[in-house]
Amino acid sequence: MLIKLLYSALLAVVALAATGELLRVWTDKRLYIGDFEVAAADGEEKGKAFAAQVGLAHALILHQLQEYNQRGIGGTSDTTYNIAPDDQARVATDKLADLALTYQNVNIGQLLSGLRKSLAQPNELSGSVTELGGQSWARVIWPRAPAVGGKAETAFLTDTRSDLPGSVRQVACSIAWAQVAGDKAAGDKVPGNKIAIADMGRSRFCRWSEALDVYSGLLAKRQDVALDTIAPWRSELKAMADAGVRYPDIYRLRADFTDLLAPGERSPLLPEAQKDRLQYALLTDPAIGKLPPDARRLHAFALARPALALQAGKLEGLRDNWRSVLEPYAESIARSAAAVGSLRRGDASIARSTAFRIRSDLVMTVRYALDEGQAGTRAAPSPDAAGPSDPRIAGLSFCEADSAVADCPPEKRFAVTGVLLGGGPDSYIVVLRIEERGPAAFLPLRDTSAVPGDLIDQYVYIVGYPYPDARVPAVMVKALLGDAPGIKRLLPGRTLGFVPDPRPPPTAPVFKTDISTLGGTGGGPLVELVSGRVIGVHFAGEWDNEKGKFSSSELITPELVQAIVEALNPASDGPGVQPATAPAPASR
Repeated sequence: MLIKLLYSALLAVVALAATGELLRVWTDKRLYIGDFEVAAADGEEKGKAFAAQVGLAHALILHQLQEYNQRGIGGTSDTTYNIAPDDQARVATDKLADLALTYQNVNIGQLLSGLRKSLAQPNELSGSVTELGGQSWARVIWPRAPAVGGKAETAFLTDTRSDLPGSVRQVACSIAWAQVAGDKAAGDKVPGNKIAIADMGRSRFCRWSEALDVYSGLLAKRQDVALDTIAPWRSELKAMADAGVRYPDIYRLRADFTDLLAPGERSPLLPEAQKDRLQYALLTDPAIGKLPPDARRLHAFALARPALALQAGKLEGLRDNWRSVLEPYAESIARSAAAVGSLRRGDASIARSTAFRIRSDLVMTVRYALDEGQAGTRAAPSPDAAGPSDPRIAGLSFCEADSAVADCPPEKRFAVTGVLLGGGPDSYIVVLRIEERGPAAFLPLRDTSAVPGDLIDQYVYIVGYPYPDARVPAVMVKALLGDAPGIKRLLPGRTLGFVPDPRPPPTAPVFKTDISTLGGTGGGPLVELVSGRVIGVHFAGEWDNEKGKFSSSELITPELVQAIVEALNPASDGPGVQPATAPAPASR
């Protein structure tokens, strides 16, 4: 009885192995890592370890590719990297060959395994590894390699590396490249990203994946990185771009490397990082790709630094590239928007410029909002005046409405009653008194003197009422405003640094940002995103055909704050000035 049971168990094992092999012959499309020969004293053990390490490295590369795209632009995912389960590399095993079943000195398991391989070759790659003179490289044999550009590399040599682990990654990334760049079935639409990956070639893709591996490791440490650490990789990626490689993530990864730097080393590279992100947008946005060549760059500028409509404090038309940055601060943005309005003179339905409350009865704006001349020119200083007899404020009012091109509802219109602070020869900022009708939203000011370095390379925004501006290309203006000029908008960007005032005569340094301002936004608050406090007042912009739009804002200085306090003489509820404590770092 016992012998029958043992015999039955043996037959069941054979049947199970045969069933598995039958399924493998007809249905198995999985990828297997076969034997790799290593020329060394312990070559057999190294060969087995090499195959296992290739499988692990391949899985890591695919994980990094998928994670990078899922975390990138507003949490969206690029289907280019969605590798099917069958494409995950596995270490090859042959259960029939390992089955010790011999009949009349014939190993049945090995015989069946050999027949299976001759009838239905599994998707398996193998090869050999050479270590010589401090270098290592692999020769790979992959009979069923996917075709890329109509040609399958069934045998190839990897690039040389300094050690065996380097060759492991070279084999793994070569597999990944063929999988993500492989030709689609006839009739399928081939995504542009696949074409770009195919065109960059296996060697460059492997080098890019090494750069991604380094970036992923540095990002995981969650600390600032020295420029020397990332400089070789930024140079490597730049060389690919200069060689004409059109793979979008080359530019994105270069910009992401820049974001890892400490603020002092990062700031000088921000314009270059912006240019990289612009190029990324040009290569990835389908709508931009359909535009005429001359318009693509301008639309990409508008996509990177938009003018987002505000309706009752809520953002409209928020794209993925800004969603993850701005949405966490939605409540703070709504409070800021409620404090911003336009300045109008007389019964005019069209506003002159932007202003914002710093107290229920005080608004801050720019000097040229009071001038009768052309907006943007620096007027001679005028003495402060406390009453409506000052000709600069005759008929002037502050309107809280979301539109500056329609009549202002009476309940949102507040007459300007006086000039609290009229500015001076070295300042654009003025503070106006308005009629008070109870509590109202206002923006707190931040004294920028104590920790100005913490304000560089931070997310900021301006709220204002942009109009078409002849100083900016019409295509850019159209991309920013669409068919809705003169409405309240949020214009996001980053602080790039302190620069001299771009207008003569030179004055104290001002904030330079990469915000896409237009006419009508002068007098708008420059708000620090993480704290919701005003750090400057926007007064000028500059268009650069290569780099886009840049804006200048006068700083909220201790002298300005003191002047307001003294002008109030004194007031128990002075302007909302808050200490200049360093805010939490902005999200990267």
